[in-house]
Amino acid sequence: MSDEPIKRPFSNPAKLLEIYRFMKEFEEIHECKPADIELVDAGIASSTSVIRYYYDRLEEMKMIRRPKLVNKKTGREFTPSRSNILLPLKQAHHIIRDLIQQEKENAEL
Repeated sequence: MSDEPIKRPFSNPAKLLEIYRFMKEFEEIHECKPADIELVDAGIASSTSVIRYYYDRLEEMKMIRRPKLVNKKTGREFTPSRSNILLPLKQAHHIIRDLIQQEKENAEL
């Protein structure tokens, strides 16, 4: 499985995995996707703009897909709230897959 080069390097893939897992657990419990503010309230990040930064990184690492819509009046693209689609981690960037493998190995020790 080939991975595309990352546009912007990210120094903390464990944070992305934490966010992904929170989103997955939230969806399983509440049967809906978390709003940006719910991630802030959970202490994942300090603001919704930081969450949107993380969403960009999650998308780049192939962990989520963010549907883009176009505003008919302005012609500008936007991503609707609560629209992130979690992708299977087996399809994620190799950095994330390697981190998961490392976690499994550490758990076995």
